[in-house]
Amino acid sequence: MATKPILFNGPMVQAILDGSKTQTRRPVVYPADCLPVDWDAEECLIRWENQKTGERFWKPSPIATGDVLWVRETWAVGAWSGEKQAIAVGYGSIREPRMEWLSVPDAKQFKRLADQSTKDALSSIGEDENGELRWYPGDAPTRLRRSIHMPKWACRIFLEVTNVRIQKAMDMTQEEVLAEGFDCFNCFCRVWENIYGVFLAPEAIGENPYLLVYEFKRCEMPEGFLEAV
Repeated sequence: MATKPILFNGPMVQAILDGSKTQTRRPVVYPADCLPVDWDAEECLIRWENQKTGERFWKPSPIATGDVLWVRETWAVGAWSGEKQAIAVGYGSIREPRMEWLSVPDAKQFKRLADQSTKDALSSIGEDENGELRWYPGDAPTRLRRSIHMPKWACRIFLEVTNVRIQKAMDMTQEEVLAEGFDCFNCFCRVWENIYGVFLAPEAIGENPYLLVYEFKRCEMPEGFLEAV
């Protein structure tokens, strides 16, 4: 079992949290001049064939059954405590607050985040009559930070991968579309095309790529997660 990061946008995070999203699809990275010809479900391996030489070889999926994914999502510093060297995090554009202090193991990282957030708050709302910065949980006047920059200590969602497979985009069933957190296939296609720039919809002639399908369930933080490099 390996622990690996994965990015999700705001709507998909909400779909995970409400239990409607139990699958995600990601692009298959094709080796040069190769096409997939077989799939080993047990070992999560793709068999490739070089279209020029005829050579065949196996390559593993980037994510395997049994792996735990830690979700990186947009986040913000909601509050900070120099005494505790800890931060309270708000998640997503709605700044959904996490009502607990999260220890920041790296003192330099904590100082940078606290300094930036102090500057944001002073610029946005300024100090009150007592010379203090005050706001309600979820209303922090601090910058929204990209999911790719979420540190491990801020993560709140962990997913155990229960199955991995490879599938043509056009082979998705309505049940699978719902498990992706979408109401219809075209809705899924629009989001996919916006993220990856690859057209999936039936009218995009010739565009029906293989996708890696990861099925998952919510789980607890793996033991030693925060200590691992």
